[in-house]
Amino acid sequence: MATSTKKPTTTKKSTTTKTSAKSTTKKTAKAIDETKNTNTKKNVETNNDTKVFKILSYFGILWIISLFVPCKNDKSVKFHAGQGMLLFIVEVVINIIWNIINNLIIKNIFRVEHTIFGYGTGQYYVSTVGVIISTTITLAISAIYIYFMVIGIINVIKDKDEKLPYIGKYAFYK
Repeated sequence: MATSTKKPTTTKKSTTTKTSAKSTTKKTAKAIDETKNTNTKKNVETNNDTKVFKILSYFGILWIISLFVPCKNDKSVKFHAGQGMLLFIVEVVINIIWNIINNLIIKNIFRVEHTIFGYGTGQYYVSTVGVIISTTITLAISAIYIYFMVIGIINVIKDKDEKLPYIGKYAFYK
């Protein structure tokens, strides 16, 4: 009789074990699914965060923000920070050169002296032609900068790590 009582107990234990194994398997599968969902959400959030920092890289000096964020070691963030840094440096250099040219050449060639009753006053102004030339060149430089900025932002939106045309190959922070 002792053996007969053990057999039903063993059967109940094995049934209980099978049931607990099934529930454990279900719990494990559910935990894995939740982990995948959490990881997917984190990846989407991380991707959106990195996109923001990649886009900011193309707005002037804001590329520096990408060097101090938690995702600064992301290869793509580094790439776009380097492209943005290069674009900013090129913009600054071109603006310095243009300001020198504008102040030395344009404003001197198209300079007109104020006169009062035919006598010079020693004060000068830039003629309309000089203003038009200066403004046109300044707007062209700004348009070119905006063009490169838009190209970089479009590459970020499309999740491409493509170099900027003409100047991208010179990026030194990769």
